[in-house]
Amino acid sequence: MKSLLESWNKFLNEEDRLDEPDPLVLNISDISDSGFCAYNPTINAYAQESPENIAEMLIFVIATQQQRWYEVVGRFPMLMKYIKQNDGLLTGEEFQDFPQPIKMLILGFRKKAIDYIWKNRETLYSSMMSDINKYNNAKSGTIEKEEAMFSIYLKFLTVPGLGLPKAAFASQLIIGRLGCIDSINLNIYKGLDPEGKLIKTDKDGRVGFKTAKKNLDTSSNLYQITKAGVKMAQKYVEFLKQIADMNSTTEANISKSLWDTWVEIVAKKINLDGDLEVVMPGGKRFKIPNDYSKKASKGDSDHAGKFRDKWMGKITGKDVSRQHHPEKMFEGLLKESSGTTIRKVLREAIKRGLFEVIRKKDGQYCLVAKTGRNLGCYDSKKGAEKREKQVNYFKHKEG
Repeated sequence: MKSLLESWNKFLNEEDRLDEPDPLVLNISDISDSGFCAYNPTINAYAQESPENIAEMLIFVIATQQQRWYEVVGRFPMLMKYIKQNDGLLTGEEFQDFPQPIKMLILGFRKKAIDYIWKNRETLYSSMMSDINKYNNAKSGTIEKEEAMFSIYLKFLTVPGLGLPKAAFASQLIIGRLGCIDSINLNIYKGLDPEGKLIKTDKDGRVGFKTAKKNLDTSSNLYQITKAGVKMAQKYVEFLKQIADMNSTTEANISKSLWDTWVEIVAKKINLDGDLEVVMPGGKRFKIPNDYSKKASKGDSDHAGKFRDKWMGKITGKDVSRQHHPEKMFEGLLKESSGTTIRKVLREAIKRGLFEVIRKKDGQYCLVAKTGRNLGCYDSKKGAEKREKQVNYFKHKEG
C-alpha cells in the first residue's frame, strides 16, 4: 500500500511539473518590460550630456563586439579609466604592456577605433548633437523626427568600427531608436533577407551584415558615408521594419522590443545550462545556442568569473538593462571586488564622481573633474597625483 501511494505521489508531482514553463524557452509575447523603459532614457540623457559621455557610449559599443556580457561589465570601467588617464589608447605601449583586464576589449580593430573616438570626441559630439537636438525637438511620428533619426544613424555609421548593427546599437543607447541585430538574435531574423541583399555568409559559414562603406575626409579627419553606404543603411532600417511586423509591434517601438528580448536572452544564457528556444508572436520557434561559461571565479583578477559568481542563477533582464549604464557597471564592479585593492580604488572613484581623472594636455598632466573643470596642471604625473590626493583629502574631511 505504501509503495502504491509513493508511486501515485510521484505521478502527481510529474504532472505538476508538466504544467511549469520550461526556463530555457523565451516567449517574446510574454515580455512586457525588461528595463528599456526604466533605464534607456537615463542612458540617453547621460550620453548626450558631454563629448566625454557620448564618446564613452560609442567606445562601449566597440568594446562589446563579439564579447560575452560577463566579459565586458567588469572590465569596461577599467578601460575608460585608462583611456582618460592616458588621453586615448595609442600611447606607444606594446599590446602586452596594457593592463591585463582591458586587453580583451581592445583586440584587433578595436584599439585604433577606440582611440579615434576619444581623440575626436569634441568634433564628433558637435556634429552629432546638431541632429540629436533636431530629433529631440521634433514631434513624435513626424517626418522631421524620422529624418533626424536617420541622419543620426548615418553619423554613427561614420565612426570606425561601427557597421550597420552596431551603429544601430549606438542609436539605441544615445537616442532610444533602432536596434542591434547581433550574433545572439541574428539567427532569429536572418530569414527576412532570403535574397542576401543585406546579410552575407562567409566561407566558414558565419553569417553577418554587409558593410556600409565610408571614406576618410582628410580635411576634417572624420569619415564620410558613401552613397552606397547610405543605401545599405536604408536597407537596414527597412529590415527593422520587417522585424517590427514579425514581433507584432510598430517601427517606433522596435527598439524597445529588441532591447527587452536581447537582455532576457542574455539573462537566461548567464543563468542556465543548455541552448535556448525563442517563441515568436506568431508561434515560430528558433534555437539560440548557449556558449556562456558557468565556471566559478579563479581569483580577484578573474573579472568575468567574479561577475558569474555574483549573478549566475539570479540575474534578470532588468539587471542586464541597468548594467548598460556606465555608472551601474562601476557600482557592480565595486561590489564584486569586495576586500581587494581594486575595491578601494573604485570606492574613491565613485565618491568623486567616476570621472575625476588625470589627462595629458599640451605636455602637462592635468587633474580634470567630471564637470570639465581643470583642478590643476603639472609638469609631471606625480605632481598631478599629489594634487589628486589633496582633493580627495578635503573631500573626506568635508564628508
